[in-house]
Amino acid sequence: HAKFGLGDVTIDDTTNSVYFNHGTTDAGNTRKIWAAFSGKTGNGGSCTGTRLGSVPLGSDGKSDEGCVNINNVFSVRIKCVRS
Repeated sequence: HAKFGLGDVTIDDTTNSVYFNHGTTDAGNTRKIWAAFSGKTGNGGSCTGTRLGSVPLGSDGKSDEGCVNINNVFSVRIKCVRS
């Protein structure tokens, strides 16, 4: 998800990894986050369930973007993210 400010974004049940761009706000000084959720109302719907936390940074733990394995970042699969 290269664009921030999309609101709730559901993740297809067949997807195993998602590319996230964290970047910074337009002011350039506050890191954007994607909040991960354990549920969704359906594809194209809204986030539901438990807020699992923030999607981590890139695979190196430092970069602002990267492909994230949504199956094992938290103890349960990420089904929806909110920006």
